[in-house]
Amino acid sequence: MRSLIEQIYREARRRGHLDPSLELESLRGSEGLATLFELVREMPYLRALDREPSTTIREWRGTCSGKHYLLKALYEELGYRTELLACTTWVRPELGALLPEGHESLMAEGPIPDLHNYLRLYIEGAGQLIDATAPLWWGEYGIPVNPEFVVGVDSVLLFDPLEEFEVPWTDGIEGAQRYKDQLLREHFSPAELERRTRFFGALAGFG
Repeated sequence: MRSLIEQIYREARRRGHLDPSLELESLRGSEGLATLFELVREMPYLRALDREPSTTIREWRGTCSGKHYLLKALYEELGYRTELLACTTWVRPELGALLPEGHESLMAEGPIPDLHNYLRLYIEGAGQLIDATAPLWWGEYGIPVNPEFVVGVDSVLLFDPLEEFEVPWTDGIEGAQRYKDQLLREHFSPAELERRTRFFGALAGFG
């Protein structure tokens, strides 16, 4: 079975997202950190069939969880240590501009909560925050984006954290999802979570 780095390289080449002269081996060294970040960041914010990294690559889309499960696996394949993080937060009102027609009123119903995923990547013992959620074009609406990956420089997070958590990874993706669901139930009311479901359903193409 092909490694995830080979899978994303071949799929990105097939879709025209990589310079044809770029060799696969260029993604396997430290210089691959930035290229892999940019490829994942620019994937459309749409939910894939599931959150498995291979599915995210094949369908070339993902939400904050799917994108960072993939990026975690890619960076660990390169030999780097990562931690999956999550924070309780409120959705920025600017994201309302991304909602499809007919869903604009969702933002007026009340604050929309979320549990946002991102990574901490360790390079030579030093950790830096990585947030590859928002494609660059979102910046046109005043939404925080990260134009480049720089070693030692934290990403700007898509949302302002209220409280941050390290997500356990002992049970992989299934365990991470259970933990995320548990935190949502503990920190937000049923009415808030119902608004969240409808908002992200519309934004991420599954509502």
